Amino acid sequence: MVKKLSARHWFLIVITFCVFTIYAFYIDSFGPNATVMMNFYQIDSSQQGFILTVQSIGGLAASVFLALMGERFNKIYVVGAGTCIMGAASVCIGFAPSYTVLILLVAAAGIGFTCVDIMVNGVIADTYPDRKNTLLPITHAFYGVGAMIAPLFVAGTVNPQVYSSFSVPFLWIGIAALIIFLLYILSGRFVMKDTPYAHMEEMKKCACENPAEIFKTGGAWLLLVICFFQFAFQFGISTWLPTYCIEARGMAFEEAGLLLSGFFGGALVMRFLGPAILRRISAANLFSWFIVAAAVCMALALSVPGIPVMIVLIIAAGFFQGSNAVALVIMCCAVYPNRTASASAVTVFAVNIATMTVPLLIGEIAKHVGFQLPLYLVCALMVIPFVLTRYLIKQHKSLQTIG
Repeated sequence: MVKKLSARHWFLIVITFCVFTIYAFYIDSFGPNATVMMNFYQIDSSQQGFILTVQSIGGLAASVFLALMGERFNKIYVVGAGTCIMGAASVCIGFAPSYTVLILLVAAAGIGFTCVDIMVNGVIADTYPDRKNTLLPITHAFYGVGAMIAPLFVAGTVNPQVYSSFSVPFLWIGIAALIIFLLYILSGRFVMKDTPYAHMEEMKKCACENPAEIFKTGGAWLLLVICFFQFAFQFGISTWLPTYCIEARGMAFEEAGLLLSGFFGGALVMRFLGPAILRRISAANLFSWFIVAAAVCMALALSVPGIPVMIVLIIAAGFFQGSNAVALVIMCCAVYPNRTASASAVTVFAVNIATMTVPLLIGEIAKHVGFQLPLYLVCALMVIPFVLTRYLIKQHKSLQTIG
């Protein structure tokens, strides 16, 4: 029987939802803001992609550290620290006078949001193990809320004719993140004695025995490759879809932002449906079939001439990939149930490797042939994670478990 949670625990859970929402606001403000940022800093699409590359270098460094050492730390405090770093960096981005300064700030932000991404998953898996298959999808659904609203927020606060206005959403996001940081630390302190982190000495002793244990197995590396392709699709589309729509389809700045909101709106619906679906199908099976469906819908959207049909297909693509990120977290934690920080780090490694390489690569190719071809290529490559996931399902009985 699942234990009833106190009001203090629910307060922590609600603030955790807020943490993931503001994290999404930050991440998904770059795509719809791309053209204005390029004009302000006088940079091309390759240099704009490089912003996310540098951000991911900071995130990758943090994910390596937490994969090896994360089990030794109180994960609630690490989530708080990450939220604080991300918020402070976002505020400073609002005042960044040059491209060089911006690059340094996004690297710091990458460290911050990586701490959030890895350790929120760990906190939920450690503190609420009987509820993780419900709380994890809902937490990631709130990421979907932020991701859907962020393009609208950018469109509403940025004047594309006033290039310096790109900074406005980052200022507000940073201030909100710092407020959420204070509330998260406060709520964490309220429930600390009821969490595994009240006995950190035991957790540290277990973690010191073999900090890199999971990376000695082939399964971890296959999961990393699978995760990479999912996030290559997600961040490749979210970064460059608005620019593609403006340049290739002749859409206005606001219309392109709305279209990206449609993509994330579809994802949001799936994320809230996720807990119910995962009671009927395993996370691995859901991921393997839905990544293919999302890629097919997006490829069709890039092909059809009619804007209304394109919009429907983009929303469908967002819908089908909506629960894939949380499905991957559940898959990693199912294969490595005693190493939740390291298991969560696999997905975050992939996030950072994908954001470090894919937007930059798409931007570089687009300088020569436009955005349609590289976006097609991203869709076509989704057959790889499908094949690898089907293989892992056969190798690990834990990936066949429903619920």
